[in-house]
Amino acid sequence: MPATRARRFIENLQADLRLLSNEVKRRYPPVKEAAEAAVMKIRTAAPSSGSSLSDEEILAKLSECCRDIVQPFIMGCDTRSINVVQSCLTAIQRIVNHEIVESTTAKNIVCVLWQIYEQG
Repeated sequence: MPATRARRFIENLQADLRLLSNEVKRRYPPVKEAAEAAVMKIRTAAPSSGSSLSDEEILAKLSECCRDIVQPFIMGCDTRSINVVQSCLTAIQRIVNHEIVESTTAKNIVCVLWQIYEQG
């Protein structure tokens, strides 16, 4: 049985990271570098398309490197650029919905959301 839900999630996550990288490439080089590193992390963690892993197994592999995947989006939220923050929040929501967030990463996400809330 092909793991289509997890594979779509991986494709969307990589697209979110590429979008973030393109949006911040000149003004925020550290965010761009973190996004590119996260794409590479996903590629090494995610199985090839011929793999017979289930959705749960694929998501478990991604959960192991969740902190590295979420970090560029957290950094993007700190830029205070409306377009960047909006795309980062969308990606963070997608990650949370797929339940690959560890407790320490979840705390970081809550802190960033709280900062955004306080800034208006």
